[in-house]
Amino acid sequence: MLREPIVPEPGSFMTESMSTGVPGVPRRFTVRGTRYEVVRVLGTRKDTGPCTSGSDERYVRRHFFDIETTTGERMTLRVSRGTKQDWSVEQ
Repeated sequence: MLREPIVPEPGSFMTESMSTGVPGVPRRFTVRGTRYEVVRVLGTRKDTGPCTSGSDERYVRRHFFDIETTTGERMTLRVSRGTKQDWSVEQ
């Protein structure tokens, strides 16, 4: 599966889920010079990993959002958690 970085359009994030700690999906983004607009989120999932300080806790490392665009394309947006949110698309 090919994964490429995207550039989310500033101010376009869906904010509904952000109060629960889930990143907001960008409504519009650009990848390889092509601008896409999200029609709907079809599904979500997340990856977790162990605490890096040695405790038994697990932390969310990545969120995945299966989306559909206005052009009918289906893609998976991925965001890695950390000091900055690193968005990419899997096609």
